[in-house]
Amino acid sequence: MSALTRPFAVALCTLCGAAAWAGEFEPLAALVRIGPWPAVSGLIGHGERLWFANSVKFVDHNSADLYSYDPRSGRVRYERHLFSQDVGQPTVGDGLLYWPFEDARFSVGRGEFMVTDGREWQWRTLPFPRVLHLHAMLSHDGHLYAATGGFVAALYRSGDQGRNWQAVYRHRNAPNALSRLVSLGVLDGRLYAGIETSGETGVALGRLDGDRLVPVPGWPRGTGAGALTAYRRHLYAVHHDEQGRSVWRTDGRTSEPVRALAGREVQAMAAAADALWAVTGGSHSELWASADGAAWQRVQTFDGDVPVDVAVHAGRPYVGAIGADGRGVLFGPRVPAPVERAAATARLPPAPASSGDGEPLDESLAVLDAALADPGKFEQRGGVPIELLEPLIASGTARAAQALASRIGRAAPGAGTSRFAGRRVPAADKADWQLLWALARTARGEVPLSLLARPWRAARHRSEKYVEPVAAAAWAASESRQADDATVSALVGRLGRAGDPDWLAGDLVGALTVLSGCRFGYDAHAWRAWRSHRVALRDRSAACDALTGRAELLPVPGGMFTMGDAHGESDEVPRPVSLQAFRMMPREVTNREFREFVAATGYVTDARRSRIGHVWTDRWRPVAGANWLDPQGTGAGIGGLDEHPVVQVSARDAQAYCAWRGLRLPTEEEWEFAARGTDRRRYPWGREVPAEGGSRRANYGAERCCAADAADGFLRTAPVGSFPAGVSPFGLYDMAGNVWEWTSSAYAAGSGEVAIRGGGWGNDAYCLRTSYRHGNPPDIGLDMVGFRCAAR
Repeated sequence: MSALTRPFAVALCTLCGAAAWAGEFEPLAALVRIGPWPAVSGLIGHGERLWFANSVKFVDHNSADLYSYDPRSGRVRYERHLFSQDVGQPTVGDGLLYWPFEDARFSVGRGEFMVTDGREWQWRTLPFPRVLHLHAMLSHDGHLYAATGGFVAALYRSGDQGRNWQAVYRHRNAPNALSRLVSLGVLDGRLYAGIETSGETGVALGRLDGDRLVPVPGWPRGTGAGALTAYRRHLYAVHHDEQGRSVWRTDGRTSEPVRALAGREVQAMAAAADALWAVTGGSHSELWASADGAAWQRVQTFDGDVPVDVAVHAGRPYVGAIGADGRGVLFGPRVPAPVERAAATARLPPAPASSGDGEPLDESLAVLDAALADPGKFEQRGGVPIELLEPLIASGTARAAQALASRIGRAAPGAGTSRFAGRRVPAADKADWQLLWALARTARGEVPLSLLARPWRAARHRSEKYVEPVAAAAWAASESRQADDATVSALVGRLGRAGDPDWLAGDLVGALTVLSGCRFGYDAHAWRAWRSHRVALRDRSAACDALTGRAELLPVPGGMFTMGDAHGESDEVPRPVSLQAFRMMPREVTNREFREFVAATGYVTDARRSRIGHVWTDRWRPVAGANWLDPQGTGAGIGGLDEHPVVQVSARDAQAYCAWRGLRLPTEEEWEFAARGTDRRRYPWGREVPAEGGSRRANYGAERCCAADAADGFLRTAPVGSFPAGVSPFGLYDMAGNVWEWTSSAYAAGSGEVAIRGGGWGNDAYCLRTSYRHGNPPDIGLDMVGFRCAAR
């Protein structure tokens, strides 16, 4: 949480303050807390969305999930899983977004990355050996650059959007040293690279000159330079040497330390038009800003959360952090954040065509079979299995893919051991692992389902690199679009299996997302429900749409808060409440969503069964024929109201809908906490009145209770999410007004009524308070009462 609570233009902490940054700053809010992994990093804007990765940082771990965030609505979307240990520095070029595999888990030494236009994805590799890490990618001057490392640092360049590559630079290591290019930047049209070395102190920052990286004048020798960021006339970087880390800058001719940030553990930097931003970790978790790069001002501190990345999107800073609660955190401007229209994205071009050349297929298979007869001895004699597989991949034929699949499991189990990721593993297992890599590269063939069912056998070790086939089989199935019922059932059935490592769920979820088009993330219950709906509906997209509400639940962190209002009604007596974390739909359930439920299940609501619904005029009146399809019983129906909240649904109807989606109604305590947070605010947005200066924060009625009023543009219900200025602290819309919402709690002991909250289109502002309560029988429908669902 921010230590600051209001905009300001005066520094709280200014260092070297002759030219202190004087911009107005609204403290960043915690927009998203997302798991299961503890860090958010890799922030980058593409289109009108901000993209980021959720992973484990600073230790080897098989996690790398990509998400995107819409600053206007606050909605987060699961995008893709990478078969990598963490992500490198992404880039946008020619309207495409490139995600480098920081440490590709197949470990075949070919440097892997994904490219997307925001809709379609392609998995690609560099055509060079011994590339273990792809740390950064950068688009510059019509070319795409890839910075790699492992044994030897190297730089590669592509002139056709990453389809073909050429080597530009290869580092010359000192004896017994390793090297990496870890960061790229551009100043005055020249490319710079941060060079990280182990076992030597040398050039830490180089400038590309032909096929060389030449030392930057005045830059100190060290063991690395990262977080390269250009701002105005200088390039900034975090310099590493034996004394630790420090920030330096260069104009290309001279270099100097940034003394204002001395002693701060700067993790990342980002440049806007009028400010340079930096985040620090360690004992000082802070956000800093500078107008000139020399004088810096601390503008925000973070309590418990540790920043690891910062980026600028549409001129505004966003921060990715390791969350104190074990989930990654994205900080940024409060919803809705105005977003400048970004440069148009491009359509992803077709995947690079197979060459079709190389050895004849039969000859390639014969050589491969000889190696598989004893893969351990083959490698001992200097053989490289990947080189045998590449001609088969290049052929691009279905026959080659089938041949690869048929050879999985052919290597003799007693074929000795082979070296993999720094340790010895069974040679037969490694052979299958590499065959699965090749099968995935062909994007054809059929993965044997027995691999998805094989029990996990490997003991955990520090590098977290394994050759257990289930993970690779899931990736290969997704790349081959193997979406038959048996494969999907095997993937869903594997979720949550006892004995599996926690990160294996990411591989399964990633494959299911590709094969289904659904974005349920790590919600295993939603995937199981989707599988059942898919069977019932026989339509994959319909089943996905039917369960989308569960996948889009927003997280609400648990904690203590005071429920009630000492100045409210007699049933609002304040009391302390402690809640565990939960999730809630950001919007009320709509007519369209409820229609899908009825179509899929044949459900009949209480109002339709009784043929009576309750309609508000000057009081509640029972009206024959009023139901969710005709809320006022006039015959007008709900044409054109697909995105309006469904009404005339009872508490029992609401419970049935939520259960169909694998969800439930929120408790009254959860509802109030989601509406107001911990600061006892009167309304979801704060203490300000709902109508101010000609604009409204909610859809409600006349100023004197209780009558419909069209002053806000809607006589009765409004499309859900129509009042973004009224969102709650956790990004939930319409927690005040539009329609009352059912909860799962009793209104009062022995009353037989269920609590409803939030006020509706016919109420005055007093009834919109976050603590205001009312109750209704659980079996009646009303035209001012709807609902939303929740889950743990």
